[in-house]
Amino acid sequence: MARGRRLGEDGDVSGLLQTGFAAVLLLAQALPVEKVVVKGASSRSEAEIVEAAGVPVGVAADKASVAAAAERLMRTGWFERVNYHLQPGPDGVRVTFTVMERAVVTLEAEEAVVSRPKIASVTFTGTRTAPSGRLWAAVRGVLEGREYEEEDFRHILDSLLRPVFGERGVWRVEFGAIRVEGTDPVQLSVVVEEGPALKLAGVRLKGGAEAWVEEARFPVGLTANRKRVEEAVIRLRHRMAREGYLRGAVTTVEGVEGEELWLELGLEPGTRFTFGTLRIRGLEAEGEARARKLWTAAPGAVASPEVVERWIAAVFAAGIPPGRDVRREFVHREGEAVVDVEVEFPR
Repeated sequence: MARGRRLGEDGDVSGLLQTGFAAVLLLAQALPVEKVVVKGASSRSEAEIVEAAGVPVGVAADKASVAAAAERLMRTGWFERVNYHLQPGPDGVRVTFTVMERAVVTLEAEEAVVSRPKIASVTFTGTRTAPSGRLWAAVRGVLEGREYEEEDFRHILDSLLRPVFGERGVWRVEFGAIRVEGTDPVQLSVVVEEGPALKLAGVRLKGGAEAWVEEARFPVGLTANRKRVEEAVIRLRHRMAREGYLRGAVTTVEGVEGEELWLELGLEPGTRFTFGTLRIRGLEAEGEARARKLWTAAPGAVASPEVVERWIAAVFAAGIPPGRDVRREFVHREGEAVVDVEVEFPR
């Protein structure tokens, strides 16, 4: 088995409240939202949907907060499904919601609609690594009381339960036959087919520096906990960013040999960016002067996001801004490997 994927590439993301592998890796830490895009909506405006999602531009967001925004959109009752995708860039992260709107039903048609039974409980058989009760706990908040429709039900199982198995080293899992008992509500029983629990045998590198991979702390020799592997790739990408490779790409190819997992990492650092000018907004003249004295990166220095975050922390520690809000943005100079830093402290 082998799969490859470039982190941060555009692509469809299937699954309610699920991100693609790339998005999970990139958004474990909060980044400022640079843009919110909505696809698939026709009966409601993008502005209305963005407002309901509650993901404001300029405010830091991570995977959990975007997942919560997708839940808020589902609770409006406007949509059958909400998927999201997270795309990193030098200025933060772009959030894309892809929605499937509910069909508009006329009063006459509504009388002919047959209501679906509600789900009371779900049990799982055939599991080796995750107890049935643990799996039910992971999906109960979404499924209990929800109308049962098989395609929708399988969609949610894929979205919410694959990570549970992944943390136990099971990277391949299928949800098979579904037995339905009762009329309304119904009790469901799902047959689970698990692949082997894998051990991470090693990491092979193409491009980049070996030291970066060592610092990423992949769980080599241990259970191939997918979450820990993803966290290691996050650290690897952040390490690249600290060296000024703000648009660096990481590709992963997974190879399974028996019960061993091998990862091949391709590092493509791309352009190395340097700092240009620092622009500060929202401070009085005296406060801005004090803040600038704390800025240590001269023009031409390696453009590391970590430098900006340390400076913002120092500005707050010095009590310079009146509040605790901040918006930061990297502005790429067209045709140059230079980014200017714009930081606003809202009053």
